[in-house]
Amino acid sequence: MYRKKIFYISDLHLYSEGVINKSNRPFKNAEKMTEMIIKNWEKKVRKWDIVYVLGDVCKYNFPGGKLKEIFRKLPGEKHLILGNHDNIYMYKKALSQCFLSVTKYARIKDEDHIVILSHYPFESWDGKDFQNTIHLHGHVHGYFPEQGFEKLNNIPNRFNVAADFTNFTPVTLNELLQKQD
Repeated sequence: MYRKKIFYISDLHLYSEGVINKSNRPFKNAEKMTEMIIKNWEKKVRKWDIVYVLGDVCKYNFPGGKLKEIFRKLPGEKHLILGNHDNIYMYKKALSQCFLSVTKYARIKDEDHIVILSHYPFESWDGKDFQNTIHLHGHVHGYFPEQGFEKLNNIPNRFNVAADFTNFTPVTLNELLQKQD
């Protein structure tokens, strides 16, 4: 019997040409990037799984109807932690129709771990000093000092799940913890 899994990913930036250049993503264009993200999601996530998207779903002026169409087809129970691009743009209303929940922050249980979810990286979080408390975030796509992206301090039990760091694929907590070892 298949056991329900929880997946995480951030900073999809669907159909955004700008993010390809700004984050040095390895795609010819935004359509190819979006196709790859959707394909990777569909290959890995099953309809009964849970997926937390930690912000920045798509480009600023993306049509809400198209967004709903994409997320209706993607497998899994989908939840959104709002990112800086999700808060103020025209597709914001569509987000509530694409996700089971839309919040700025969440504290969930994933197997034996407490997981603190935010779009932004924290230096400290609720339960940081406990081995079983993990912080997952996005926002920081990579280290690009010329563009103002600073290198993050290496803090145990904090993981960046921006698509740039997850091979444009949702990942489980176990996959992240195995990379740490």
